[in-house]
Formats: sequence, structure tokens, C-alpha cells
Amino acid sequence: MENLVSADTTEAKRFRKHIREYNSALSFTSLKYSPDNRTALLGLEINCFQIHGELYHLQGPLEPQPGEQPKFAQLFLYDPQYAAGVRPDCHPQLDEAILERLTCMLHETNPFIGLYKTARERLAEQDIQDQDA
Repeated sequence: MENLVSADTTEAKRFRKHIREYNSALSFTSLKYSPDNRTALLGLEINCFQIHGELYHLQGPLEPQPGEQPKFAQLFLYDPQYAAGVRPDCHPQLDEAILERLTCMLHETNPFIGLYKTARERLAEQDIQDQDA
């Protein structure tokens, strides 16, 4: 994977060009903030990212709504190949093969994914108990 960061290949260059979007596609939560647009109002051509007020990380339910595709943390409850196939729907300019490699790497190294899988198993057990009741 480090080749994507340092190599001079076409694939690595495309990855670096869209690195922020790859990061977004693989995130557990969405980000919400109120942008600070004061520099734009001054007419200055300063390109900066400044947050005004509070920063929020939003995480929705662990299961998608009926008829909706999973997103953010929900995708970590599924098989990495399935998740990599769903992500390009929201991020069409990203390479699906790279997304799959990154997803598999995250499943191997990120300890939080195991917690999400455990949560999914608990939800499934609860569904079974609810049906039996």
C-alpha cells in the first residue's frame, strides 16, 4: 500500500490526486461543521480551512434504512469486497480495486472494525430473540 503514496505509477498518481476522497470513502463517520468564510468576504485569495464553532462527527444507525445502501461505519459490518463495491456509488471517480485493497487493509489492521462486527452479531441475536418472543 505504501507504493500508492510514493510510487510514480499512473495508479499511484491517481490515488494521491484523490487521497482526500479515499479518506472520506473509508471513514466511519461523517463530518459536520460551520465553515468560517470571513477570508472570502474580505476578497482575499487565501485558501484555508477554518472551522467556526463546534466540530461534529456524526454516526448514524448501525444498519441502513430499508431500501438504502449502507454507508460510513455501516460498511465495516459487511464483507470487504461487498463494501468496496458499494463505495464507488457515492465516489464514482475512485478506483474500485484500490478501494478494495484499502478496505481489506483496514479490516486487517483497524481494531475498531472488530467492535462493529461484534455489534452486528449482537443486533442479529436481538432480532432472533425478538422473533422468538
